[in-house]
Amino acid sequence: MFPWGFIVLELLKRYRKALLILALPYLFVVLSMAVRIDYRVSTPGDLSPIAEFFELEEAQTYPQENPFYSVYVMSIDRPTMFQYALGSVFPSLSVSELPPSREHISDRANFESGQVARRASLSASLIASLEREGYEVDYEERTVLYLIYDYAVHDGLQIGDHIVRVNGDENVVAAAKDAACGEHHEFEILRGEERRTHSAYKAERDGECTFGFIFRSEEIIIDIEIPYTVKETLIGGPSGGLMQALYVYNAVTEVDLSAGYTIAGTGTIDKDGNVGNVGGVREKVITANRRNVDVFFVPYRETNTQNYDTAVATKEKFGYTLDIVGVETLSEAVNYLLSLQGGENDE
Repeated sequence: MFPWGFIVLELLKRYRKALLILALPYLFVVLSMAVRIDYRVSTPGDLSPIAEFFELEEAQTYPQENPFYSVYVMSIDRPTMFQYALGSVFPSLSVSELPPSREHISDRANFESGQVARRASLSASLIASLEREGYEVDYEERTVLYLIYDYAVHDGLQIGDHIVRVNGDENVVAAAKDAACGEHHEFEILRGEERRTHSAYKAERDGECTFGFIFRSEEIIIDIEIPYTVKETLIGGPSGGLMQALYVYNAVTEVDLSAGYTIAGTGTIDKDGNVGNVGGVREKVITANRRNVDVFFVPYRETNTQNYDTAVATKEKFGYTLDIVGVETLSEAVNYLLSLQGGENDE
């Protein structure tokens, strides 16, 4: 039998230095594709017609010439070294350090919390726009479990649970804050129509005593004058709130604010019509320009103009021509669009 093994060993001995030199770049490439680091890479995404998220009953609405759009971006938390390098090279991508609060969140928890936030945003946008026009919306306030970190110790609590009581107290946020450290505490929750009781442990973590949960307020709509249907989507988060509210307002009022324009934007909304700051504004402006948007709404808070400043800086850096419009309330956005249609301010 031909001594192949012997020949291979001899070749390895003779060329070991060359093989080591060749192996090092290969090892570096493999590691760059596998090792994940605590950063976030954000990329431009696309426009999403609001009608893809929910639909009002057509018989009770006015026709609209153009859709209203929200804008989504794509983010990679804890990218590989290779993805980080790409994000650092291409001008349309951005790289930022991952906040410590996001380091212990799984992809599944990110998705589920995004869906909870989208649901809350939808309710707030319906309430803000319809009540503004005199429609009645019957709703109740709830405190919902918004996010669970992977280090939380609990007995069956889930993202989206309505927290009814903590240790028997209906003021759940205050009760959770006052709960003693190093002990288990009782959470009474509502999941669908079922009431359940679960235990959660509050412990020291990174210098803070915490359950490892985040709560948020949500309006649950009980009855509404204009029926609507929520559609399934993989896009989550609350940043479409302003555009959802504008879409609803435009649908129930006779003047078509969309006529002649492609209108997009970003910003959260609360039930009183206040617009809140969001993330990914730079990438959203890039996306809007690529899709030939005419008007792009962005939050402008007197106490925090960061979103607006970022949008304007992005427009100027790349030489875009779309109109960046900063708004603090739903009314400001409506009035701006009315002015484009030659109408008067409605307030």
